[in-house]
Amino acid sequence: MKVKSVSRKVYVANDGKKFESEADCLAYEAHLERENDFIAFKKKVDEIECIENTHAPFGSGYVDEDKYEYRWYRPKSYEEVITLNTFFNTEVEQGETIADVIGEWVGIEIDGGYENYTGQEDVYCLDTISKSTECLIEFYASLGYDVKIQKRDDTVKIRDDALKDLWKLLETIPRDNSAGCIEQPFLHFAKGTGLDKIFSWFSARYSGGIRGLMRNTQE
Repeated sequence: MKVKSVSRKVYVANDGKKFESEADCLAYEAHLERENDFIAFKKKVDEIECIENTHAPFGSGYVDEDKYEYRWYRPKSYEEVITLNTFFNTEVEQGETIADVIGEWVGIEIDGGYENYTGQEDVYCLDTISKSTECLIEFYASLGYDVKIQKRDDTVKIRDDALKDLWKLLETIPRDNSAGCIEQPFLHFAKGTGLDKIFSWFSARYSGGIRGLMRNTQE
């Protein structure tokens, strides 16, 4: 009888799992990395203020509360809006700027529910609060009722605080003072955008206007 020793190359993934092919090992590690990224983002999403298992806004079209879970999030910073967009692979601002939805409630419709969400399911953005409010007011007006919907002070404060943070960020952006423009992109503003246009954008959104914003960020 003869005994032969045979050498065999084995590929070991970061978690210790063994593979006979390098391709299989790399694919497995890539899967683990995606899974870890997903878990990390989910933790960030869970930290955002949220109303769970609720309803679609007034004026929405097709609604199926048996199939979809409706959740409302209120992002309080630029980073929280980006987190929602990245995790749900969508754009919760729906044609508005990211800063416009900071401090506002944004609706998410998740196929199969949040707990079963893996990143592959369909996710839809619901009508914005402003659009839903318009539909509600128009509906009751058609019935002969006047309805007034007003933001609470805490919503305004959240928006103002976020705008102050963005103003401070703007101060770090290189400028061409002679041309009166920015030298690199800022939020949705392209390189070369005039400062007067950016200041007008802030002034229209901050409760105290541009002068109040400048004064309050210098304190």
